[in-house]
Amino acid sequence: MPNDFLVKFAYRYNSAIAHENRNDEKFRIMRFLKNPNATIAILAIYTAIMYIYLFPRNNEMSNNEKWSIVAVSVVVLALLWVLLRRRSRLRKEREKDIENNKRL
Repeated sequence: MPNDFLVKFAYRYNSAIAHENRNDEKFRIMRFLKNPNATIAILAIYTAIMYIYLFPRNNEMSNNEKWSIVAVSVVVLALLWVLLRRRSRLRKEREKDIENNKRL
């Protein structure tokens, strides 16, 4: 019994703090970065800039090696996007379950 009380108190206390700070700039930035599309877009822009800047200067690698590196990075970004979308969906389902249990 005491553990249930502590868990409910901690959940209400944390949700109240989160509600107070919802308009905070840091909270908005963190919520933006939790979005999988934003994260992948930032990583894709970063990798594109790195390839545009560094690949023409590298004369030690063949073109096949360069394109294979680009292909592998695209596959890694695609897998990361799928995993982040899945994680985000599971988080939303867990929050919905918590709200449904809270109403009961």
